Amino acid sequence: MKLIESKQIRSTYSALARRYGDIFHLSALGQHTVVINTLEVAEELFSRRSHIYSDRIENPMLNLMGWGRTAAVFLPYGEIWRAHRRLFQQGFSTSVIRTSCHHILSEKIHRFLCNLLDDPEDFLHHVELMLGAVVLKYVYGRDIDVSAREDVLFSAATRSARAAGEAVMPGRWLVNSLPALQFLPEWFPGCYFRSVAREVKECVKQIIDGGYEEALRCMETDSFVKTLEATKTRHDTGQIARKVCGTAYAAAAETSRTTLATFFLLMREHPEVQRRAQQEMTEVIGANRLPDFSDRAALPYVQAVYLEVMRWMPALPFAVPHTTSEDDVYMGYYIPKGSMVIGNIWAMLNDENKYPDPRAFKPERFLTPEGKLLAKDTDINSILAYGFGRRLCPGRHFADAFVWHVMASVLAGFNIGSSKENDSQGKDGLEDVFNEGLVSHTAPFECSIAPRTLEVADLIRNQIL
Repeated sequence: MKLIESKQIRSTYSALARRYGDIFHLSALGQHTVVINTLEVAEELFSRRSHIYSDRIENPMLNLMGWGRTAAVFLPYGEIWRAHRRLFQQGFSTSVIRTSCHHILSEKIHRFLCNLLDDPEDFLHHVELMLGAVVLKYVYGRDIDVSAREDVLFSAATRSARAAGEAVMPGRWLVNSLPALQFLPEWFPGCYFRSVAREVKECVKQIIDGGYEEALRCMETDSFVKTLEATKTRHDTGQIARKVCGTAYAAAAETSRTTLATFFLLMREHPEVQRRAQQEMTEVIGANRLPDFSDRAALPYVQAVYLEVMRWMPALPFAVPHTTSEDDVYMGYYIPKGSMVIGNIWAMLNDENKYPDPRAFKPERFLTPEGKLLAKDTDINSILAYGFGRRLCPGRHFADAFVWHVMASVLAGFNIGSSKENDSQGKDGLEDVFNEGLVSHTAPFECSIAPRTLEVADLIRNQIL
């Protein structure tokens, strides 16, 4: 039972934002939905009034899928959520990422670059395999065969994460508006959602228990599981550790895939951006090595490309819905307890007052006339795709380091263009490639990807990590 297709939501909410302004209210079947369209309102409600706006609404479809009490992102605000958050911090804080993760990212990104040399046409598959390899290695200490067409655990994570993204979108499943439907049997007419939920629940169980159990059998290998097990007796993590690892695996892979696919699509359409980024890297790091994490501060234009990709098509066009834990009044608007509150990230990142000509891809909008990064854009917490307030994504430092390094490495090593003459969709039609749920996804598209020089190709193949 589906009310509307997810692709309609962005255009519908955008039209309502243009008509009603900073904030508007929808009501259907007794559920109040408040949509926030400007950063100023989001900061006031999600940050300054976070004690009211940090909860999550009960979602029957997520519960049927097995995600509702498993993933921290969907948990109600409270002690259980805090326990999940504390464990996330053990593996995904800034200091831990710098000391324990960079070598894994470098290794898997290097393998990805080699795959691009060998089989550039299948670049999206290589992106997915790289994501699986990175997260599996870091979380579970497990290597996968990057030449394989499919990894069972990674496939389960992708399937379950995408289903969860759909489940939280308003109007996607009627059972979320009529919870009594969840008690009807699967064979009852119109209860197709139950069969979907059953299949997803099996995937969730596979990533929560299967991955963790496998890691426990290989404790001599460094992993996030090993870190959590070492503190288990002191902090009594119990089942929470399994859930934290499964959630990290599913969420990191899903959102990063969208961002990197967007990057390839935009580079195909903007060769002038590629050339400028490549020139900057040549000037800063020379032609005898690839960029590393330590080069980031010295590459402001590459950072601006990263920021503009994140702005132009955020992986989450709408923040995961918050809900109010008590009644509130904002600028004369009464917002009752239990209201669903959605941060319309798409509208915020297309605000013409902040981003003139917002659908144009312009990395320079994040730079001063002298080519330096604007001070307000140097803070990772300013990237709206990572959420708001107390619900800010705990894995943002991992995702930020990883995605930047992939973009910089690809720009240093390859030229990206259209695969055929006149193959381009045209800059005005690029958004048609995306189908939005909670997470944006791209339809298949083609690029030509070739090493910039024979020397760069040799450098990639001979790089020693």
